[in-house]
Amino acid sequence: MKNKNLCMICGGSAKEGHTTLTVDNGERLVVLRNIPAMVCTNCGEEWIANDTAIRVEESISATKSQKSQVEILAF
Repeated sequence: MKNKNLCMICGGSAKEGHTTLTVDNGERLVVLRNIPAMVCTNCGEEWIANDTAIRVEESISATKSQKSQVEILAF
């Protein structure tokens, strides 16, 4: 079983933190801020849990009905 507190890239230790995701789907730019993530203290690599990824996808999909070209959302 892999230790979820070890970085998958460099093997360094990771701690709970937050990340920002920017998605350009061609019609609009969506920025999601303050997404809970694990962050490597050595190389800075960030990753999110599967359930968080599902919520991120839902948040991005919800912007499709908006007429704006840029959406900045707090997660």
